[in-house]
Order: sequence, then structure tokens, then C-alpha cells
Amino acid sequence: MTAIVFASAGGRKYHFDKQCKAFDNAQMLSDLDCGCDTYCTHRLPRMHGLQRMSSTKAAMDGKLPCLTCVPPHLREMPKTETFGHEPIELDGDHFCARCRNHGFDEDGDPWSYPTLWPCTSAAVLGIVERGAA
Repeated sequence: MTAIVFASAGGRKYHFDKQCKAFDNAQMLSDLDCGCDTYCTHRLPRMHGLQRMSSTKAAMDGKLPCLTCVPPHLREMPKTETFGHEPIELDGDHFCARCRNHGFDEDGDPWSYPTLWPCTSAAVLGIVERGAA
């Protein structure tokens, strides 16, 4: 479901609430952390304004939903690269096309077989929902 959201040009997240405290705090960390030992104003004001867009456009631009202000049912994730972590079917079971489990049997001989789907990498990359792996 597409919603109207807000994102800054330099940010990595999009926001549902224009007054999001997480956005304000991130701006303070990013824009005011200049490395000076004392409080300074040489970088002020450099705050990036929020631009209005659809959540689909924000996701297409690679922005992630703010977990503070974007409700779970409105979160759209950007399309991610799979790096070869895709499900394949072998003998009726689903395995990761890239991952392999390795080990040694009781005789010390090495073994290797495909990892069941979803692999941990699929969850980390956002290909499947976390907790599914």
C-alpha cells in the first residue's frame, strides 16, 4: 500500500511523520558533528529539508522506512540485490542456490550440502522477513 511519506535528500530513511523525533535527532548527529572540540556554528544551518513523495518512490530510491514513525503496514522495502541467495527446489525441498553447509564426517572426510531456504543471508539482505530463517 502506497502512502505519502517524507525523506531528506541526504538521508537513508523515509518518514511518515514530518515531526519525527528520529529524523530530528539524525539531523543533529549528522549536521552538527563537525569534529570541533567546542560548540561551533561554522556548519550551521545545513539541515536538509523533508521532501514529499510516495513510499514506493522512496523505496525505489533505496530509502528504508523509519521504524519510529512509519506504521508496519505502510513500510515498503527497497528492492535488494540477492547476490545469488535465491530459493531452488531439490527433491521437493527448497534450498539456497548459493549457501552450502560444510563439515567433516566421523572419518574426517569433508562433506558439503545446500543450506535449507531461507538462509540467514536472505534474512539479512531483506529477501525474506526476519524470523523466517
